[in-house]
Amino acid sequence: MRGFLYAWNATAVPVVLNGARDDHWRVREMSAKVVARHQVVEAVAAMEDLKDDPTPRVRTAADRALARLFDFGA
Repeated sequence: MRGFLYAWNATAVPVVLNGARDDHWRVREMSAKVVARHQVVEAVAAMEDLKDDPTPRVRTAADRALARLFDFGA
């Protein structure tokens, strides 16, 4: 998932959305960071779901992603 921060293509959106539901919190966190960096508007619902994640770092990343999406008019 981290690679998508630097090498992005819109065909990766489904992978990022799946990552937001991964069992491992680091994958969910990184998915949120990718969403924020590349303004993946298709991920708004997934980021809303992550706001209730049991891991604080994931919740924080999801909040930042949503703020960034809304800053850019999502």
